[in-house]
Amino acid sequence: MNFLFCGDHNAERGVLIAVLSLLKAERGEEVHVYILTMRAKSKSRSFKPFSQHAADFIRSLIVADNPNSSLELIDCTENFIKEPPTANMAPASPPTPCSGFLPTNCRKFPTASSTWTMT
Repeated sequence: MNFLFCGDHNAERGVLIAVLSLLKAERGEEVHVYILTMRAKSKSRSFKPFSQHAADFIRSLIVADNPNSSLELIDCTENFIKEPPTANMAPASPPTPCSGFLPTNCRKFPTASSTWTMT
């Protein structure tokens, strides 16, 4: 079984707990864990990648359960720098009742007793 996790150093404990749960549920089955991570910063925050130390520890648990299992830590920092997802990085506009999944021509925000009015 293959499992993909994405996260920075703040995800280390959560990935550990998830992997422990997987190992308990799969008991000896071959599992392959992939962790996508990267270093990033914004004007107000800085994100450190998932540490090699944490990945090595989790890998040791996985391989102890089944020697054919694996863990691969994949640093996406260079890819992110080369091709940043600019569409996802634009400043967020204030939400409207129609943002996201609803048609753009709705006229009012529904209440418990109303429905969407469409044109």
